[in-house]
Amino acid sequence: MDRTNLLPIGQFAQASGLSVTALRHYDASGLLAPALVDPDSGYRYFRRDQLRTAQLIRALRQLDMPIEQVRSLLAHGEEGEEPARALRAHLSAAVRRLEIQRGVVHSLLTRLTEGEAMSHRVTIRQGAPVRALVRSATLEQPALDEFVLAAYREMYTAAG
Repeated sequence: MDRTNLLPIGQFAQASGLSVTALRHYDASGLLAPALVDPDSGYRYFRRDQLRTAQLIRALRQLDMPIEQVRSLLAHGEEGEEPARALRAHLSAAVRRLEIQRGVVHSLLTRLTEGEAMSHRVTIRQGAPVRALVRSATLEQPALDEFVLAAYREMYTAAG
């Protein structure tokens, strides 16, 4: 194959914004194969028209999109409804994660600045028996705020 129109991996890495290590990884995972691999040295060469795909992969990976999802998106082409739908779904999931993280950080900052213990306040009262609504679950700390809000809504609805 004529190598005059091919870029060696180092130049391609620089032009695409991807590292040489990332390009080797994407080759091994079948995401972005070089146009030519020298059989003697194993050195990889890429076509200039592969730069657009490499830059798209870079952008999607910067969004923390898993390689399998990037592969699926590339299989449908770079244009059309399917890639747009996949990006919108990825954005929605990222927004949900950010909202949960924002709540956890806010809660932690409040506790740290106000010197509160790392658990919710508990008040123990003694008195006559009363009817009570209870909602329980076993969950991790990041899901606590969301659970409490949903539980309050459920209980207020049930209590009228």
